[in-house]
Amino acid sequence: MARIAIVGGKLQGTEAAYLAKKAGMESLLIDHYEKSPALGLCDEFLCCDVLQESKELIDALNNVDFILPANENSEVLEALVKLADKYDYRLAFDKDAYAVSSSKLLSDQLIHENQIPAPQYYPNCKAPYIAKPSGFSGSEGVRKFDKLEELKQFLKTVSPEEKWVVQEYLTGPSFSIEVTWGV
Repeated sequence: MARIAIVGGKLQGTEAAYLAKKAGMESLLIDHYEKSPALGLCDEFLCCDVLQESKELIDALNNVDFILPANENSEVLEALVKLADKYDYRLAFDKDAYAVSSSKLLSDQLIHENQIPAPQYYPNCKAPYIAKPSGFSGSEGVRKFDKLEELKQFLKTVSPEEKWVVQEYLTGPSFSIEVTWGV
């Protein structure tokens, strides 16, 4: 049976633990928070900080088939890349793909380049509008504006360094794609 280390136990870790269980994998959750939401779905739990290269962490990672980062903390991701390189661990993470998927601007560009139907960008659309910070996950920081005047007022408060995606607001189901595989 494949054994996976899931690093991060919030929403992404919970999804990963659920999918690992459905795929028949054993899972080890690694998180610095001892009351992590994914805790009840994993077979084993290690409470530690992956930024500290402890013997306990290395011993645990030596006993898994691969590591799945289930977080978007850049320091943690970089630490996992370094650990994987140093100890030859299999890490289910690609920096280039993550750079696209973690940016709403870059992922929208990819969607449009491939002619996948998507909401139109402001100002080429009508109210209501949705404004999303490009680098945040999921719905974090998302704002809805029912009127053009509200959106314009908001945009006056945003600094030029902040990258915001403003699009038409569409109603309907929302989908998320998660992928896991057997080893």
